[in-house]
Amino acid sequence: MNKKSYILIFILFFGVLVSNSRVSALRPGALMRISDIDKKNQNQLFTITMASEITSIGDIISHSSGFAYNKTYLNGTSFGLSYIMLPYTGIDKTEMYQTNDEFGFHFHTPLYTTGRSTITGGVHDVLLSNDLINVKDLSFFINFSNTISSANYNLSTLIGMGTGKMAYDPHSSNSGSQNDSSSTLGLYAAFKLNTPFLKHWGGMDFITEFVAQGINIGLKFPVTEEYEISLGITHLENLNEFSNQSSTNEDDRAPLIQDAPALTVGITAKIPKIRSRKTQKISQNYPVLFINGRVDSSLYNAGQYIYSLKDSIEILLQDINNVSAKNVELKLNNHFYKDSLNNMILNAELNSSTQNEAMRHMSRSLRLYYQGDFQQALSEIDNSIALQPNIAVAYARKGSIYYKLNQIDRATLNWNIALKLDPEYTEVRDMLNALKENKLRPVSIDN
Repeated sequence: MNKKSYILIFILFFGVLVSNSRVSALRPGALMRISDIDKKNQNQLFTITMASEITSIGDIISHSSGFAYNKTYLNGTSFGLSYIMLPYTGIDKTEMYQTNDEFGFHFHTPLYTTGRSTITGGVHDVLLSNDLINVKDLSFFINFSNTISSANYNLSTLIGMGTGKMAYDPHSSNSGSQNDSSSTLGLYAAFKLNTPFLKHWGGMDFITEFVAQGINIGLKFPVTEEYEISLGITHLENLNEFSNQSSTNEDDRAPLIQDAPALTVGITAKIPKIRSRKTQKISQNYPVLFINGRVDSSLYNAGQYIYSLKDSIEILLQDINNVSAKNVELKLNNHFYKDSLNNMILNAELNSSTQNEAMRHMSRSLRLYYQGDFQQALSEIDNSIALQPNIAVAYARKGSIYYKLNQIDRATLNWNIALKLDPEYTEVRDMLNALKENKLRPVSIDN
């Protein structure tokens, strides 16, 4: 037996146990009621979805609600199991909770893929309700889908044809209608626009479907990496007939029609695979390494090399940033040293100018000293010391002027200051020694 035979036996066996759902968002794929490849969940372990289509609100509450388990492989193959509580179709609110349920199974797989285009085929709506399987409702279908990208937007289009409930998917099979899913081969189409809103979680999708002469609109948006919310309206063309089962005027109440409009709401939980952080990052950054659900070893090794090279480039960029920062620091130090040098040159020029002025005062002091004008000589030497307070000769001369003025204590004080500033000043030391031995005679220091 080949692989396709096993798949067929598997489908027929599970047809006794499970079935598909008519509720939006519970079919496998990224659309509402139409099936499609779900590329967002190919790397997930599986997904669990709970959803409801509300057809009546008021005295009579009618809805189709259920949950589904879906599994999508890396090559796009999907299968799922679902459980649905069918809607109440009557107008007697005492029987409102007497509804049926059904189990379902669905399966589809890519048949051909090239670039942006994919051909998908499968079987849905293997339904079990009231312990019976309606083989006529089986949905065999084939889809052609294409995706184009522009900036941060991705537009996916789909056209297809199918039998059974893929062609006509009514809310109720008990209300009479000219349409019969068992004998219908129908065409359908869909558009899905993926936008950059909430892009870090996969982006928000706007969906429009044309199926069974009806229009469905909806949106899907992620709230975290693991959870996604679905909202929408089915059979938008009949929106004015919403909740006819609960009309205010009881005479206007009508049973649920097959094409009744419905408000849809659902939530999907994505269960991630348990794998190493490094493998996860490689699969996210380099999805081309995964071919038909398997990893090509040569491409995987190349991917690991690219991943290591990327780390090396990041380290090199960090080093370049560090060198740039060091370069900025050196430039700042250079400016600081230039400022310091300019300040030193300025101080040197100021000192040179001050020293010259101090020497002019000392020269005038010496001239006045020899002329015997000791008071003016003392004033000039004070001006010189004010400009250059560390010149020993100035204090020695000031001491000599005080000695001439017979102010011995002040003379001694200034000679000691001169000797402290210049310990090798022999003439000043000799005068202090002579003064101590009372041998000093009137003398001056002519420097």
